[in-house]
Amino acid sequence: MLAERMNTFSGSPTSALIAKVAELRAEGKDIISLNVGEPDFGTPDYIKCGAIKAIVDNFSKYTAGNGIIELRRLISKKLHEDNNLEYTTDEICATVGAKQAIFNSIMALVDLEMKCFCQFLAGLVILR
Repeated sequence: MLAERMNTFSGSPTSALIAKVAELRAEGKDIISLNVGEPDFGTPDYIKCGAIKAIVDNFSKYTAGNGIIELRRLISKKLHEDNNLEYTTDEICATVGAKQAIFNSIMALVDLEMKCFCQFLAGLVILR
């Protein structure tokens, strides 16, 4: 038996768009896909090499929910040096993507009894 809220969930509109684009491309259609926010170029070699090095170095475990501390330190340093902004690592959260960042922000700021209107950029579908 599932929770009642499960009756309100449907498939991801983003995933449906990805599948539709793949289907149209398989039919030979020339499609420009703007739905996911992925770059239209391959992963740069320095990133590939960094990912391989991370695997070789066994840097492949789950990280803290608010991001890798070293990354948050570098973000804090960048904000200080380039933008004259002061944030501690406890005030910085590095997420896996925009959807996670938006979800985390809403969960941190909006209580269940509050009414909230969220307007997002066209094509960004995360809430129903």
